[in-house]
Amino acid sequence: AAWQRRSGFYWGLASAWILLALIVYKMGGTRGEAAGFGAGGITWWSYFLRQWEAICVYLKLVVWPHPLIVDYGYDVVGSVRSVALYGAILFTLGGLTVFGLWRNSRWALPATAFFLLLGPSSSVMPLAGQTAAEHRMYLPLAALVALLVVGAWKFFGRASARVLLPGVLLSLGVVSVARNETYLSRLTLWRETLRLRPDNPRAHFNAGQAAGDLKLVDEAMAHYAETLRLDPLYTKAYYNLGVLLAAKPDQRAEAIRLYTVALTIQPDFADAHNNLAALLAEEPGRVGDALVHYQAAITHRPDHAVAHYNLAALLQKIPGRAAESLSHAEIAVRLEPDRADFQLVLANALAASPGRVEEAVARLRDLLRRFPDQVDARFSLALLLAGRPGGQSEAVELYEAVLRVNARHTIAHYNLAILLASMPGRQADAMTHYEATLALEPEHAAAHNNLAQLLIVQRGHEAEARDHFAAAARLSPTTAIYRFNLGAALTRWPELREAAAQEFAAALQLDPNFAAAAEALRRMRQP
Repeated sequence: AAWQRRSGFYWGLASAWILLALIVYKMGGTRGEAAGFGAGGITWWSYFLRQWEAICVYLKLVVWPHPLIVDYGYDVVGSVRSVALYGAILFTLGGLTVFGLWRNSRWALPATAFFLLLGPSSSVMPLAGQTAAEHRMYLPLAALVALLVVGAWKFFGRASARVLLPGVLLSLGVVSVARNETYLSRLTLWRETLRLRPDNPRAHFNAGQAAGDLKLVDEAMAHYAETLRLDPLYTKAYYNLGVLLAAKPDQRAEAIRLYTVALTIQPDFADAHNNLAALLAEEPGRVGDALVHYQAAITHRPDHAVAHYNLAALLQKIPGRAAESLSHAEIAVRLEPDRADFQLVLANALAASPGRVEEAVARLRDLLRRFPDQVDARFSLALLLAGRPGGQSEAVELYEAVLRVNARHTIAHYNLAILLASMPGRQADAMTHYEATLALEPEHAAAHNNLAQLLIVQRGHEAEARDHFAAAARLSPTTAIYRFNLGAALTRWPELREAAAQEFAAALQLDPNFAAAAEALRRMRQP
């Protein structure tokens, strides 16, 4: 009767299957990599056997929804024997349903609806992502609930059902409250999942992510390691474990190995290429490999803003690669214009490009207006202004601002000292910053040399100056000017004239065109 009254409506609903069939056909008979015959390497038979157990569990949960599991994993069944009891139960229920439908029994309609609605996801078509999942019961559950409610009403009678109902509701309410405790945090949820499904690699992976977000690094690493034990091809677990180990200086080699393994399994993993490149860039002699991996990250994901940024920053350190650095910096800023670090690397790339220094200065000023606490931008702007006519005073202010935030910024101390030494009446301040530089980096040869040059002209500080000249020459023995300056200082003590001559000779040997060293040596050897 329903068909006779509304056949057009039902034909309209059925026509949607035509579109579904076309989509599945266009996708090669699968739903991407997640579903379809052969998806995930799962055969239809092993998936089918897994459903015998899964459907029986679903039916039990309809009656008593505990324990609930958010992720059953992607395991399958290899033999009929291991699920024979579940199969017997399922086929008995299916046979009764067919018999009831043939006899036109009313109860058979919701039972048939249950099997038909559950069939597409829980029969022979593998869903590789999850071989069992409680959410597949959401729609079939309507048919079973209707059958259970009406059945209880018929079996127990109206009065008895009213008595039973409060108890049922109270019991389900208690279970619901207990279940909500599990959802208080992601980590609690995945810990509970692992208590029930300890061999689920994805649950271990998600627990690792949740623990990592809470800075529980040891627990996160343990979960990732267990993920890889259960599933050695779990690419993201290699990657995430690599991220945690890369933060430990003594584990960087292991992080490099993990990223490399991840890329062996998944060569187009752009984030792994980027992170591996960042580690290789800091390894002696591995800059070339780092460039290759940064480029691979961009090839596989052209909109990978961080990879463009990192590549631009690395190229800035390589002579002759300024144009490439600028190109990647511009792409990074275009992709993420609100990142201060991206804006900074672009400004630095502009500063290294011929004729674009003023543009770099303007960009840095704009960056500081938007991000007043950007210390690195102040430092970069100070570098540019220091070499610009009339910009020295502002550069001094910028360096001082940097040092107020980071008093251990060695290069800022050193650069500020150079500037102050060139300004009238600021030599004492310059010496203070050279001393701060050496306190932070005692083997800074240039700071020793420059401080000595300021000390040598001050009465009573000659010996101190000599010691700093000697330190510069010791730390950088192949720098001709340091050897010459030490020699010049030694001439102040008659008993050290021979040592001075040796320094002049060493300077001349290092630089045969060093005229001042040649003249000083000639004078010392005159009778």
